[in-house]
Amino acid sequence: MVWVIQAAGSEDEFTSRLEALAVANTDIAHVLCDIPAGQWTLHVAFADVNLYGWRTTNFVESENNQALNTRHKNPFDVFQHYIANSMQAKHNRWIASEKWKIDGKVVAKYAANLLEEQSKQAGQILCRHEEEHQRFVEQRVAAAQEEANARNNVLVLAIQQTYGDPSALERRVVARIQAVLQQLQDGAQQQARAFAEAQIADQAAANQFMEHRMHAAVQQVESEANLRVGARIQDLWAGICSQQSTTTEEFKRAAEERSDISNQLQHTVEQYQLVSMWAKQSTSALIHGTLPSLVYARLEELQEATIARAEARVVELVRGGPDQHDTAIRMRQKQERVTESNHLKERLRQVTVVAKKAAESKAREMMALRARVSESARNSAPSDVPKDVDVIVSSQDEPLARV
Repeated sequence: MVWVIQAAGSEDEFTSRLEALAVANTDIAHVLCDIPAGQWTLHVAFADVNLYGWRTTNFVESENNQALNTRHKNPFDVFQHYIANSMQAKHNRWIASEKWKIDGKVVAKYAANLLEEQSKQAGQILCRHEEEHQRFVEQRVAAAQEEANARNNVLVLAIQQTYGDPSALERRVVARIQAVLQQLQDGAQQQARAFAEAQIADQAAANQFMEHRMHAAVQQVESEANLRVGARIQDLWAGICSQQSTTTEEFKRAAEERSDISNQLQHTVEQYQLVSMWAKQSTSALIHGTLPSLVYARLEELQEATIARAEARVVELVRGGPDQHDTAIRMRQKQERVTESNHLKERLRQVTVVAKKAAESKAREMMALRARVSESARNSAPSDVPKDVDVIVSSQDEPLARV
């Protein structure tokens, strides 16, 4: 766009092109407007286009810096250098175009129009291969172009005479290709459908066969299970019947044993009641007979000891001062009476406990003896028991006497 503005031949043309640039990009237009028009231009337009007052190369110093090596060469070397660079650039473009086709890149509209225009002019260009990586492009003479045009016209005329309209031939070829493609597609679809149907049929047959085998296996397993269950039920029923008969007999024996135990228990209770009564009578007689005499004897001993201590104390008081020790004597007597009373109560309690323990032990011995007698001779008369009880009770006096 800058080149187009720089190539303006008049002030009006320059202004209009600069305004068009401002519509596209305002910032770039402001930068260009700030530069005086007589101070910038491109060398490519110098002495080639009627420029509008620009004769400097401010915008191409980078390009000039790259071209310094070429500018110091002789004219023939410069010409040869530019031709070689141009050939190399065109070769690189050809390689890049092949790569772009493989990559799937699309040609832009401007490039497509330019390519079409250059393709029309390709008939006037001749390319010579001098070396593997070196080609020379020459412009053919007018006769060669006319010859090519004549051959093209002859070919077009022959096609028209043979097939009529070339577009009709193209349409017929396209239709034929479409028909062949449709046939191929139909054949492929039919083949795929047949293959799929065959696979589906094979799968269905395999499923049916598998279901049949599974059904037969299930029936066989059910029959075997029924047989085993029936045999097991029969065995269980026979065992239940035998167990029931055994249980009935055991219940009968248990009932008989329970009745015997009840009778024995009733007889034992009666004997226990009789023994308890005899034990109570014996214990009462023992306590009322022996215990008072022991208590009285102990009381007499205590009384004698008390009298002796009192007499000794009286003698002591007579010898000493009665007034000084009167209070101490009374306190000592009181303490002695309390001590003797407590000692007597504790002794009486011990005697009572010993008597009770002796009575209980004798009662237990009587019960054990009664049980042994009932086991050895159940038919013996109960009148024999009191004799044994009297013997056992009479033997109770010895531990009490020792106490």
